[in-house]
Amino acid sequence: DTVFIREGLYYETSISISPIGSKPPERKAITIVGEGMGKTIIDGSKGSFDVFIVNAPYTIIRDLTVRNSKASGICFRGKGDVSIVVNCESVGNRTGIQCQITRYDQNLDTDISKAIIIDNRIVDNRYYGLYLENGCQATVMHNWIEGNGYAGVYCRMDAVLTPCEPIVRNNHIINNASGSEVYGVVVAGMAQPTIRNNVIVGFPTGAYWYEGSHVDWFRN
Repeated sequence: DTVFIREGLYYETSISISPIGSKPPERKAITIVGEGMGKTIIDGSKGSFDVFIVNAPYTIIRDLTVRNSKASGICFRGKGDVSIVVNCESVGNRTGIQCQITRYDQNLDTDISKAIIIDNRIVDNRYYGLYLENGCQATVMHNWIEGNGYAGVYCRMDAVLTPCEPIVRNNHIINNASGSEVYGVVVAGMAQPTIRNNVIVGFPTGAYWYEGSHVDWFRN
């Protein structure tokens, strides 16, 4: 099923995308398509909820701008199958794009979020560009991540939860700052991301990890 959103400004609080059908292969793909970044604009109305909450597998969100939420522009909650966000802009939210399994979600059949996040602009969000947490096995490629308030990419895993093993490669991660500190990438807890071939600009700290994190870091 495809939802086409024409050019315009739409004020929303929270849009939840849930599975259609009970189990594979009956579940259908859901595609949400705008007319381009800066043309189709979904405004979170300064609400305290994620603008898009993706609980369904096989979801595609593309060609639109999500802005102005006190939570996340787009939040992937898992279910174990691939969902995609491509050619979107997330700007002026608390967090641009979030991908996580929370403690509350551990009873899901598959505690993994396998989002593909590619060719997006993730800019000027108040805390994080990308927040990749427990159970996140996302692929993050060819994104422009700039001017976010604390970190461009934040990876965290609590020891008792499903591994956080995202792949972050071939992105531009530019001048993401927390006061006088500049953090392109922050890795915390037991997260084990692969971070390769990114352009990371920011002084004095391009990357920072702590609490026993293990990072595959190459050619950044």
